[in-house]
Amino acid sequence: MKARWKRPAAIAAVAGIALALLYWFVPFHRSVDRNFRLPEDTGVILVSQTWESGYDLLAIPRTAMFFLDREGQKLGHIRFRESEYGRFLVEHNGDVCMFLRNESVLMSKSRLTKFSAYDESAASTSRRFGPSAVGRIEALGLSYAVRGGVGPVGAELRSGIRFVADDGSASYDVLLPGHYIAQVCYAPERKSLVCAADAPLTYMELTYDEALGRFVYDGALLQLKNDGLPEDAYSCGLLVKGNFLFHLTLLWDEGKGTYTPILSKYDLDTGACVLNQAICEGYSQGGYGGGGYLVGSPDLPVTVRNGRLYFFARDGHVYIIGDEDHIEARPMPYTFQNTKPVDAPWSGVRQGDSFFDTVVRVGNDGEIYVLAVFADKGLKIFRLEDGGEYSVFWEGSLPWGSFPDLGLTDFVLVTD
Repeated sequence: MKARWKRPAAIAAVAGIALALLYWFVPFHRSVDRNFRLPEDTGVILVSQTWESGYDLLAIPRTAMFFLDREGQKLGHIRFRESEYGRFLVEHNGDVCMFLRNESVLMSKSRLTKFSAYDESAASTSRRFGPSAVGRIEALGLSYAVRGGVGPVGAELRSGIRFVADDGSASYDVLLPGHYIAQVCYAPERKSLVCAADAPLTYMELTYDEALGRFVYDGALLQLKNDGLPEDAYSCGLLVKGNFLFHLTLLWDEGKGTYTPILSKYDLDTGACVLNQAICEGYSQGGYGGGGYLVGSPDLPVTVRNGRLYFFARDGHVYIIGDEDHIEARPMPYTFQNTKPVDAPWSGVRQGDSFFDTVVRVGNDGEIYVLAVFADKGLKIFRLEDGGEYSVFWEGSLPWGSFPDLGLTDFVLVTD
């Protein structure tokens, strides 16, 4: 009887030692080593992450980044012991800004600058950044990230926006009390950052103080008015042009059983709605059409890039919105065959069958790119052309050194 009990204990001990050795020999560092530099010929960065920190193979939150050249060859990789689920990278002219949980890293081929001396009141308990919550302000030479869950646990709900200067000279936080901030949009004519709060049609505006050389918030709330929308209508997507703010709302028609996306336009000085315009015909299901891990919300996957709002609709199109008079409906069919879901690229459980199983990114050039994983472990990044066809932009394979339970959550194209 004793021997029977000893065997499971021995197996458990051996398994524990094996996991410990795996952890030490394949370490996930707490942060980026100060000696690390962006590899010289990097063309693509792949981000691989655990999905829920409580269900990891090693019970340790982990993020891995793989650096590959334009021919798909691996140049190097780094790993973190802290999971940074979602989008947290901003690329600019070959430099990469990384917004980690309570640290920012500016990485280039010649230097690495780390910022960690932030006020403790700005410490974040949130790890998730959406695609419209990280971005750049070219005119000011700044990258930014919206950070939810800022401050001590149990304290007043606050969000924060963290800024990092391109030249590595400064990084700072602006805290926004009382609301959760999901999306932001820079308004160049107003030289301000407009932030969508969690309350319906409620916004905050951060203005750029020339004397201080930084953004500031005066505590005011901008409340918009729209009698043409139900009070509980969910809005998402944010674009500011001149003195006008645009956003999208998905309306449900009970009689027809369809959703209709509505583009609304507001005067920022008065808060009044001046336009409600349907983007397309109603369709029978909400949720993602194109979009994959381009998350705006479950029903409205949207992002803003270069002064245009990209809405990935369920009707098989992406709507690229400049304003109410400039809306391009570009076909975006799912035509990929023999693919695997990006959240389980090593799994043989099922085939990929929709954009849910890909990663979609709007590049700095305004083009739409789709990362797909194939059954032979090959990777391809496709570019969506104007007519709805796809061209192969880059191809490689799943990099050696990734773990079976790490899914691909993002990719970044590095420019020259």
